[in-house]
Order: sequence, then structure tokens, then C-alpha cells
Amino acid sequence: MSETIDDGAQTQETYLRLKIDKLIAKRKGEIITNIRNLAENYRIGEIVERSPLRNVMAVATAAGADPEEVANFILYQLGRSTRNEIWTRPPDDKESHRYFAEELVRRIEQLARTADDITEEAGRSSKANREQIHLELIRLYLGYLGRYHTYLKWKHAQQRLYPER
Repeated sequence: MSETIDDGAQTQETYLRLKIDKLIAKRKGEIITNIRNLAENYRIGEIVERSPLRNVMAVATAAGADPEEVANFILYQLGRSTRNEIWTRPPDDKESHRYFAEELVRRIEQLARTADDITEEAGRSSKANREQIHLELIRLYLGYLGRYHTYLKWKHAQQRLYPER
């Protein structure tokens, strides 16, 4: 009898996981648009140094990672005396007075609202599920941001090599 209950619980968890994955996938376009706006507003493609975003991604993907830990690591990078230039980039829009690192943390924190929406839509409202979803969204965000940064660096190099294009 307990095997039947366990099988039912496992089936329900599998269904929930698939539903959450589908809800996250629906928001990927929104996430990509958000990172493009961030990257272009801060002109991070002009930074030709090795991307420090990989280090942040390593923190986000570590076992037991937590959204606050990721935000803390980014702010730590900003405060270091040997920081990468990307963290102190000012925005183009001049309305914001945040450095790139501070704006990245703000946007990561905003992903918590998306995690709340997904948790609610999935019909599961536990804090553990919400934090896990938030962390998955952060990982997606950082992954897409790292990829877009690579593209922007290439584009910037092309513009320097071939200014007539």
C-alpha cells in the first residue's frame, strides 16, 4: 500500500516539475530581452577582459546556492580593489546612478516576483519551491547574460577592426 502512495507522490512531483519547467520556459524571451537591455545600457561589450560573469555563475550553480548568496557575491566583486571594470560601468541612460553590479543585483532581486508568479501558477506555494525557482531564474539570467556579453565583445571588436561597416 505504501508503494502506491509513494508512486502517487512521485507522479505528482514529476507533474509539478514539468509544469514549473514549462512556466519558466514561457518567460525565457522576457529574460533575454531584459539582459539585452541591461548589457546594452551599460555597454558591457566594451569590456574586453575575461568575463567575470562566469565566477558569478559558478556561485549560482554551486550545491546549496541561495539567491542572497549570489547577490552578495556580485556586490563583493564591486567592492574589491582588484575588481573587473565591468562591475563599475555606468549606464548610458543617465537616469540611473547605479553601477552595473548594483543594477544586476536589483534585476536578480526582481526575478523573485517572477518566481512568486510561477510558484502561484504551479499551484505550489512553499518557500522552498519559490527559492528554488528564483535560483533557476537567476541561473538562466546569468547564463544568457554571459552569452550575450561574449557576442557584444565580438561585435565591439568587429567595429574597431572594420569601422566602415
